Amino acid sequence: MKMNAENANIRVIRITLPHYEITYPSVNRALVDAKIILKEQRLVVPRAFPEKVQDSIVIDLTVQNLAFTTTLLFRLDAVVPTHSTFSWWARRKTDTDLLRLWIRTLESELQTTSKTALSKRELRVLLSLCRRTLSRNPFEALNIHWSANGSKIQKAIRETKEQLVKYKKTGQLDTDTRTLLDRSLLNISELTDQLSSIHMRRLLRKRFVPKGQLNHARQLAREKLVIAKMRTVRKDIEEAISELAELVEP
Repeated sequence: MKMNAENANIRVIRITLPHYEITYPSVNRALVDAKIILKEQRLVVPRAFPEKVQDSIVIDLTVQNLAFTTTLLFRLDAVVPTHSTFSWWARRKTDTDLLRLWIRTLESELQTTSKTALSKRELRVLLSLCRRTLSRNPFEALNIHWSANGSKIQKAIRETKEQLVKYKKTGQLDTDTRTLLDRSLLNISELTDQLSSIHMRRLLRKRFVPKGQLNHARQLAREKLVIAKMRTVRKDIEEAISELAELVEP
C-alpha cells in the first residue's frame, strides 16, 4: 500500500503503559521529589520496579490526605534491589505546567498546615490529655470526681471529646501522636457506654474507689438529704436524693 504524506504524519502511541501510584506520607517529602523532577528531570523511588530498563512508565504522584495529584511519564533508567531511577519525559509544555501547579499546591498546603501546627506547649498539653483519657479509671479519664451523677458525666464526656477533636483537626501531627489521639477518642466513646447507667457507675465506684472513702461519701449524702428535707427546699431535696442514689444500691 502506497503511503501518502498525510498518512505518513499519523502518529501511533501505545497507551497501555505500566501505570503506578506513589503516595507520599507527607507534603514535605513529596515537595522534595517534585522539585528534583522539575530541576533535574529525574526521580528515585525506594523500591525495585519489575519493568525493563528503558521502558516507559506512567506514575501518579499523590500525598496522603491531599486530594490533588499529578500524572507524569517517566523512562526507567536503572534498577537495583533498593531503588529505581527514572528520567522524566515531559512530552508537552502542559506536562511541565501540571508539575509546577502541583508544586505550588504542595507549597500552599505546607504554609496552611504550618499555621495550624502545634507549639511545644500545646503538644505537651495534648499528650497530657491523651495520657489522662487513656486511664483505666473512667472518672480520672474524664477528670471528674467519682461521685459525679449522670448529667455531670455526660457534660464531661462531651467537653473531653470536643478537646480531642479540636486537636485531631490540627495539621502536622506525627503518626504516633495521631494514633494516640485516635485511641483516646475510642476510649472516651467506650466510656459513654460504661457510664450510661447508674448501676454501671456504682459497680465502677466499687472497683476504683477505696471502701472507706465510699462509705464516708454515703454517710455525707444521707446527712445532706436529712438537712434538705428539714429545709423543705424541693431543688435541694431532689439533688440530695440523686447524689445518694449514685452511691447506695436501692
